[in-house]
Amino acid sequence: MIKAKLYDMLAALIQFNQPMILAKLLSSKILNFLLIDYDRYENNPTMLILLNSVVKQILLGSNLGLKNKLLFDLKLLDINRRKLESSDYKLS
Repeated sequence: MIKAKLYDMLAALIQFNQPMILAKLLSSKILNFLLIDYDRYENNPTMLILLNSVVKQILLGSNLGLKNKLLFDLKLLDINRRKLESSDYKLS
């Protein structure tokens, strides 16, 4: 429950689009935890919705540094590609 509220607040902070807040998020390890939680809560739709809302806010925002860190440095694109290629997600 606490983690859900934290991710909800994180999405709201990113939405404010304040340069000082975004710079602190970029230098922190919070995005690393976001990716760890994607695996941890893979079967929890409520948490996945919250995690996706954070990612959505990052991708819609104007901070290129956060986008690059999430997609390329932390390899979110590769992680999602591998999941989609796995047998669990293939159409039969």
